[in-house]
Amino acid sequence: GEEEVEVHRISQSDGLDLIKVGEVACKGNVVPNGSELHVFAFGERFCFDLPQASFLNSEMEAGDGCLSPMSGKIVKLLASPGQEFSKGEQLLIVEAMKMEHVVKAPRDGTVKEVMCAEGDFVEGKKLVISFDPIDE
Repeated sequence: GEEEVEVHRISQSDGLDLIKVGEVACKGNVVPNGSELHVFAFGERFCFDLPQASFLNSEMEAGDGCLSPMSGKIVKLLASPGQEFSKGEQLLIVEAMKMEHVVKAPRDGTVKEVMCAEGDFVEGKKLVISFDPIDE
């Protein structure tokens, strides 16, 4: 079966990555490929699905919002309270495992609250921006 595990690239030297998969540290290579992450270690290839950004449903009392796609550092915050945005516009960028994940607006709206700042570490699947949708 599938199990959720965190993969971290700790450092890189001599063409190899020092990798931590769950609680196990090893040397190998990390190769991102679309929505997958391939880790070559112990003479084998391991394939991990990368989490994709998800969005809260409109039933939520605070209105709509965006969730962090995974645990990581906010490297760029492009949204601020009161700002109007269009569907597909970039709202923030999260860096995890030396890869950047862009969180885009799921629909037109106005930023209500930003729950993070550049440089903050956020947990995966946590609310980072709430917004009021603009009716079409």
